[in-house]
Amino acid sequence: MLTRRQRNTRRRSINKIDPELLKGYLKEKGLSKRAFCRESGISMQTLNRILAGEKILLVNVLLKVAETLEVNLHDLIKREEQSSLAKTES
Repeated sequence: MLTRRQRNTRRRSINKIDPELLKGYLKEKGLSKRAFCRESGISMQTLNRILAGEKILLVNVLLKVAETLEVNLHDLIKREEQSSLAKTES
């Protein structure tokens, strides 16, 4: 059984962004990494970890990325993470 803290973390903690997809969106929007960080409020260190596929994101960071790139939130999440997310929602 999960503790209250584990349940809350599980709800707030989302998945990894597909790094290749994010790189494509940055290129499509003509944004450098520095410009993206400035607009989104995300640190360069966090962005580099996302692009390396290392960073597991909280919802607020994922929302900042999606809003800055003007894309759908679900389009950023790695495919295998989407299927596991759908299973937990049903």
